[in-house]
Amino acid sequence: MRAMLIAIVAAGLVAGCSEILGLKEPDIVSPAPGLDAAIADAAPTDTAPDAAPIDGPACDQAACPFGCEPDTTTCRPARLWVFATTNAYVGDDFGGMGSMPVVRSVADFVCHLTAGTKHSTRGCTLDRTRAVLQVSDADSLALMATQYSIPTTAPVHRADDDQPVFDSWTDLIDPSKTPAAPVVNAASEDQGIVWSGAIPSSGGTRSNCKDWRSASATDAGRRGHATLTSLDWLAFDTAGCDQPARLLCVCWSGSD
Repeated sequence: MRAMLIAIVAAGLVAGCSEILGLKEPDIVSPAPGLDAAIADAAPTDTAPDAAPIDGPACDQAACPFGCEPDTTTCRPARLWVFATTNAYVGDDFGGMGSMPVVRSVADFVCHLTAGTKHSTRGCTLDRTRAVLQVSDADSLALMATQYSIPTTAPVHRADDDQPVFDSWTDLIDPSKTPAAPVVNAASEDQGIVWSGAIPSSGGTRSNCKDWRSASATDAGRRGHATLTSLDWLAFDTAGCDQPARLLCVCWSGSD
């Protein structure tokens, strides 16, 4: 199942298959066994009711970089939305033994499953949903804004309750900045633990499960703790790649 999913994603999901927004990632109480279970249980969500008729002039898409509110004449606010995936994954669940671009594509796809199920009102499309993950030196946190057109000046808010956590994406990945509030409003501390691959503010080397291709206890991956507000929240500790953790995700709406 995982091999089939990777092939599908690599073939072009990242190019913009908006219908994936309808897939449903299952709710869990404890970490899920991996990507196979998440995809096997995925199912279309109920169709949302039609938006209320617009009373007044239509919203000007060209004047709204983050798109228009669906049932009003106003622009969507400039926001980056952050959240954690519903499921937890071992170190090779998102991409496995595929190439590094496939790891990125599958990690982003997993984030979009949660966005479509839990945060559909935020208007995030597949091509505007990314895992906050250092995949490799060539696909690092520092390069994500350039590589994936992440808006760098919009404030960062929690997707579940609109709580502001950072002034910008630049601050979110800056190891010298602390969140204004926990990045994830999780029911328990364990649910805030995420794979990140981030380098801690104290320095040192990054460890990331052999570019997220290992689920071995003898390999290690850098994790974040998104319920904390300390400097190293995004590079909290390292853990064996056989240990499940969630992914931290960012998404935003747009005018098309």
